Amino acid sequence: MKPATAKELQQFPEADRPTSLIAFYSEKEMFLTEDSGNHQGTSDVAEWRGKCYRLIKVDPDVDYGFYRAYGDFIGRNENEPDSDTEAD
Repeated sequence: MKPATAKELQQFPEADRPTSLIAFYSEKEMFLTEDSGNHQGTSDVAEWRGKCYRLIKVDPDVDYGFYRAYGDFIGRNENEPDSDTEAD
């Protein structure tokens, strides 16, 4: 996980650009909201440091062995401590 770069943010239309975008990388497939064919479901939600992000774009880089997804902040996981204030 890492904050999205300026170049990555430019991939989104200006009016739809999220303000707190995080890039996630995974060897497991990640999904967006879909209602077509045999697959129905809502976007995956990724969690990092007690914060939840709904995936809004997925780039399958399976030729390189991973998926890259971008998530927009949707809220905190109330069951997790606030890791931004914890000492490492």
